[in-house]
Amino acid sequence: MVKPADETPRTSVRLAELAVAAGIPDGVVNVVPGIGAEAGAALTAHPDIRQIGFVGSTAVGARVAHAAADRVVPTTLELGGKSAHVVLPDADLEAAAEAVTKGILQNAGQTCSAGSRLIVHRDAHTEMVARLTAAFSAVRIGPGATDPDLGPLVSRKQQSRVADFIDTLTSGEVLVGGTAPADPELGSGAYYAPTLVDGVDPGSRIAQEEVFGPVLAVMSFDRPEEAVRLANCTPYALMGAVWTSDITRALTVARGIEAGQVYINAFGAGGGVELPFGGFRGSGYGREKGVAALDACTQSKTFIIKL
Repeated sequence: MVKPADETPRTSVRLAELAVAAGIPDGVVNVVPGIGAEAGAALTAHPDIRQIGFVGSTAVGARVAHAAADRVVPTTLELGGKSAHVVLPDADLEAAAEAVTKGILQNAGQTCSAGSRLIVHRDAHTEMVARLTAAFSAVRIGPGATDPDLGPLVSRKQQSRVADFIDTLTSGEVLVGGTAPADPELGSGAYYAPTLVDGVDPGSRIAQEEVFGPVLAVMSFDRPEEAVRLANCTPYALMGAVWTSDITRALTVARGIEAGQVYINAFGAGGGVELPFGGFRGSGYGREKGVAALDACTQSKTFIIKL
């Protein structure tokens, strides 16, 4: 049983159609579109639903977990993220800048795994920010059918939410973007320009809350332990990345970062299907993908026989 987000139901419906066309029997894949307060609430409360997996915001995930607890059914929650790239001074800055750019612009930043924070050593800050400024400024924006670097946000509502983060900034300087693009060829799409904000206060809203848009918050550090503290200072703990040529230092910093997945000199949207994916704290619990996901969907049954 699949309940897609109310703003994006068509993909799930199409997948169900393809499942039928592939010969999967009717009733195996079921799609229930609708808003969360109605369709979602009905599903989580239904006595025939024996396990729940939810992907979405932390606030809604808490309500889903509460509904599951009322019926004592297992739940996997894959919730928000505020994932950080930690860049040390000996890192390959060209590779790091490319990965950071892709990590925040993929799906217009509308992924829980988006690398939305950059924590860069002060000695590498100037060059790293210069590289990102150039990369963000060169981004091609357009509808998905044209295969651009950056497509639109899911709705005007989400566009307004992203804009509000920038319009209410209390710290930092917007180096690139910060507005909807003023290109008449883009029409009425809910676009938002790739946005780079430097000098962000780690305690500010833009550094603490999930924007879910193409917005990167940059902050600096002097010592590796400070970088770890900054990486861990949000309510979320989903993903992270460490960039350095020193593998020993990389492992030390990676071990200190509280996250379900930590990349070293790489970054991806949750990795391959064989890699368990999920977070800690406000990013949820349980794991998707890999053998760990099978554990979440099974329960053991023990027979004891005396002969």
